[in-house]
Amino acid sequence: MKKRNKAFTLIELLVVILIITVLSAMVINSIASSRKKSNDAKRVSDISRIQVALVQYYAKCGQYPHTLDIAANNGCPSGSGTKLGSFISAIPRDPVSGGYWYFVRSDSGNENLDFVLRTVLSMSGNKVMTGSLGANLPTGTFHTYSGVTYDASGNYTTGTPTALTAVWCNTTIYYCVGSK
Repeated sequence: MKKRNKAFTLIELLVVILIITVLSAMVINSIASSRKKSNDAKRVSDISRIQVALVQYYAKCGQYPHTLDIAANNGCPSGSGTKLGSFISAIPRDPVSGGYWYFVRSDSGNENLDFVLRTVLSMSGNKVMTGSLGANLPTGTFHTYSGVTYDASGNYTTGTPTALTAVWCNTTIYYCVGSK
């Protein structure tokens, strides 16, 4: 009687390796998707926190700040000492890019009447997006004040605000909130 070897064949080993590889790829893909959804949820939460602070600033100062700098004199009337930092301890950072876009709109003689906050989402069509995609946002010419410095009264002394005729919020990769 011939003794049979009790080992796996090469084909059986290759099939097991293939199954393990496919399962590993599925798990890694699921983890990456979850991370993107988590980052998008953080972005939406961050934008909401900033929006609340901006609304509180407006209630105190009668206009929105020039920038999201919590320590700067951002246009609040002289002597009030009110800074954006009075309403939010730190501006949250985007989990990937590090920042959010902030745009303000001024009318003739009236400073910073409206604002739009914008971020880019990792996953287009993400279910976490319950906010606006362009609807109910203020319209007009908006400005971004990066690179602009201010005096004690909140007037800018160096640099010029960059005018934007449109703040793009009407695609599924952007999440925007505004003052309206």
